[in-house]
Amino acid sequence: MPDATDRRTPRDQRPLALAGMLAPAVFVLGVVISGLTWSGYEHRTQNISDLGGTEAPQPVLLNVTLLLFGLLVVTFAVALRRGRADCSRAPAGPLLVGYFGVTAVVQGLTPCTPGCAEGTPADLLHGLAATTGLLAVALGMLSSWWVTRATPGRSFHSGLSAWTGTLTLGLLVAWLIAAGVDPQRLDAGVLQRALIGMALIWLAATAVQLRQATPRASGHRQRLHGTITSQ
Repeated sequence: MPDATDRRTPRDQRPLALAGMLAPAVFVLGVVISGLTWSGYEHRTQNISDLGGTEAPQPVLLNVTLLLFGLLVVTFAVALRRGRADCSRAPAGPLLVGYFGVTAVVQGLTPCTPGCAEGTPADLLHGLAATTGLLAVALGMLSSWWVTRATPGRSFHSGLSAWTGTLTLGLLVAWLIAAGVDPQRLDAGVLQRALIGMALIWLAATAVQLRQATPRASGHRQRLHGTITSQ
């Protein structure tokens, strides 16, 4: 009789892994379209959250984008946990990625004032979710590097995880400094987009790797199962 591990083959995670490929596209498309609806919006200095904030002309566009993006990331985190055996050595990695998705949902549900600067309850919750979510996904990337650094055939993804995780942490610090000092002079909007871009690149690359790896693992399991039953 097959056990629970046999029933949950890596191939089963391929539809869920697709969410990791769709999430970056959804986010970028939502930000671009939202920006086009606001004449005078400055991507260089303004936060992305401003597009869904209290003064945005079409805030629903970005807020729905954040909700959908967050749900896709949570779905991908489930696939990551189920589809990669090395995650059993560091289960916090998928949890951190899932938390990143949850914080995106929270941000979509809490539109804030420009720059979240007025200190309203929505501002505080939105800002906390944004900061902790980006920190979590950076740590998730580094966790992925840690568990795959010595795994044969994963040198590219391991290196990508190390670099994107490290750059995300650095850019997060730079963005927080710029936002608190002078967003106009220090290009806080550019810094924020760069650090989120690191997360989007990692999500897409990890999803592609997971979808490519699981069919081979499934085929291996099927061959192994056939060998066992024939004995």
